[in-house]
Amino acid sequence: YSPTRAGAMAVGGCCPSASLCAGAASEASASRWRNFRWLVLCVVIIHSDQNLLAPNMSACAADLGLDSKGKDDMGGLLAFGLFVVGGPGAIIVGVLADSGHNRVLLLVGSLVIGAIGCAATAASASLVHLFVARALTGVCLGCALPLAFSIIGDMFDETTRTALSGRIGLAMVMGTVCGQGLGGWLGPALGWRAPFIVISLCMASLAAAVSQLMTDPPRAESKADGDTQHCTSLLRVPTILLVFLQGVPGCVPWGVLAAFLPDFLHVNSGLSVHQATIVMSCFAVGSACGQTLAGEAGQLLYNYSKRMPAVLMFVSGSAGTPPMMWLLRHASQRTMTSSCVVASVGGFFAAQTGPVIRATLSNVTSSEQRGIAFAAFAIFDDLGKGFGPVAIAALIRALGRARALELSMLLWIPCALCNGAVALTVIDDEARVRQRSALKLSNEEFEPLMQQTDNACAEDGSVVACQYRRIAPHASEGSQRCR
Repeated sequence: YSPTRAGAMAVGGCCPSASLCAGAASEASASRWRNFRWLVLCVVIIHSDQNLLAPNMSACAADLGLDSKGKDDMGGLLAFGLFVVGGPGAIIVGVLADSGHNRVLLLVGSLVIGAIGCAATAASASLVHLFVARALTGVCLGCALPLAFSIIGDMFDETTRTALSGRIGLAMVMGTVCGQGLGGWLGPALGWRAPFIVISLCMASLAAAVSQLMTDPPRAESKADGDTQHCTSLLRVPTILLVFLQGVPGCVPWGVLAAFLPDFLHVNSGLSVHQATIVMSCFAVGSACGQTLAGEAGQLLYNYSKRMPAVLMFVSGSAGTPPMMWLLRHASQRTMTSSCVVASVGGFFAAQTGPVIRATLSNVTSSEQRGIAFAAFAIFDDLGKGFGPVAIAALIRALGRARALELSMLLWIPCALCNGAVALTVIDDEARVRQRSALKLSNEEFEPLMQQTDNACAEDGSVVACQYRRIAPHASEGSQRCR
């Protein structure tokens, strides 16, 4: 649903009366914002599980009979299970979402799987059992992104998606900080298993509420391709390739921070569990502020120039590395205040890429591609978050904890370079999506039509504008539909 579309219907005569159309538009607007609020709550609860174990990693390792080296290996292994083994669930859900299945029911199913995974984590008696349980919660975590942005893409247009992506990103951060805070404060008092029981109950309750109170929004009109055409057409879009590629190096530091930093601050920097939780909470607060600012500023920059959000991602992504390097080298009880400030600054810059890159992907994909596109996006992110800690765990044995973690932070630099390159491709790729939507063609029909015009348009100053002029006659049937 688009509010501008409703206004156009009233003016163009597709509604029996302007007042009736305005009433329908008002009701639809209230429905989409109600759906959005439920979606935000789901994202918060789902992401609260992501860092739930990190504050109590040492206690968990001791409970399972592991030494310090076994603890580091466990951190890498559980991150692998959470992000990589659970990743295929995102692809399955993305395909189902694009195929017309009810996305609210898919979201409810994801919450139920997450509730089962958290309960199984609390009941784990061995490392193998714990790995399987975390992989199960990884399925829930992986399903959240493609479902959330498939739904948002059909409720809002490109003039508001970046700002709303920032709010979804803020919900992710709030879920992470709430879960980490719950683990840091409840774990030492009641044991590392207690936080997982609480989150399991929250997920189960939310699943019951969402199934009754949230509705699947109507989808934009389009022709769907087959699953093979979905994948091949995505890989032919330069902006989408850059979005996918930046996720692997860019998410390694995030996976390492989640798996190792709380325990590093506790064991290596000499902070108590509560102090380490405070520093990580400051990082999360900075991330929340960065997500919010990037969502709003990114939308303003996008409305000014479609290239500018890519510049924002390049600058902020590069600026996130130095504060985290300082934190790893200098955090201690004597520098507690400085550590909190630096962690906030690092989180503020590092998190700004998230809402902008997700909005960019949404803007260069059509409705029937968006679920699988965000599923693939989640897979590339999960490769970084999952394989990164495994690789860093190996480096820890060779270089020591501090040096290995410092090296992982440097991977935000190639991520920033990929994001900056999006400025070179995003305008033409967004134009192609709008052309295809206007013509109501599938990719299988649209791409040959575009290829026929490429040679004829090569001498024009704007190839896409020339292509649109040449293929516009094909849209005449669609343009007459409302008359």
